[in-house]
Amino acid sequence: MAMHTRSGFIVANMVLCVGLLVGVTDAFGHGKGAHKKTAGKVAPSDSSAVAKMHADSLAIAETDTEHHPDKDQPFVLEPWEALREHLHNKLVHFPVGFALAAFVVSLVSLRRTELQSAVRVLVFIAATGSLFAYFTGVAQAPTFAGSPQERVVDVHRWLGISTAVTLWVWAAFESLRPLRRFALLVGCVVVLLVLITGFFGGILAHA
Repeated sequence: MAMHTRSGFIVANMVLCVGLLVGVTDAFGHGKGAHKKTAGKVAPSDSSAVAKMHADSLAIAETDTEHHPDKDQPFVLEPWEALREHLHNKLVHFPVGFALAAFVVSLVSLRRTELQSAVRVLVFIAATGSLFAYFTGVAQAPTFAGSPQERVVDVHRWLGISTAVTLWVWAAFESLRPLRRFALLVGCVVVLLVLITGFFGGILAHA
């Protein structure tokens, strides 16, 4: 008897829960109360509001087209143009890195003379890389023509030339035994020029 009572209680609760669920679903789906015959009709004020919203959307779309005439134009990839505009920014890090590494190794070679040959190799690689950095920079310079950064480009160019020339002077001092004692001094000048040139290059890269 107790079992039948408990089963009836469970069934009653389930029916109640289902009823509540159906009621909530009906309330969210149709709102309060039953459907009215005029529910499918749109009030004149609502129709005017919809028409106004549609007109505003069209006006915004037309304005966006006027300000961005190339928006619907297909994207065309120009490899040479992309290479010309971005190669210098990537390539310039190699001579800079080799020049700084050569300076650090040259300091260590004051105690460990067996590293002097490594210094010569590093300086030569940095000097060679500076030529590639210069010519790619010259190719990228027209991008800034007529812009406020054009003057900075000129300063950066001449600093780059000075750095490249000084790197080759350093390479010569490292290769010629009579001048090798002054090579570290030239290396100090190179590091200073690299830092200053890189500063102006950073201004252009993040302008």
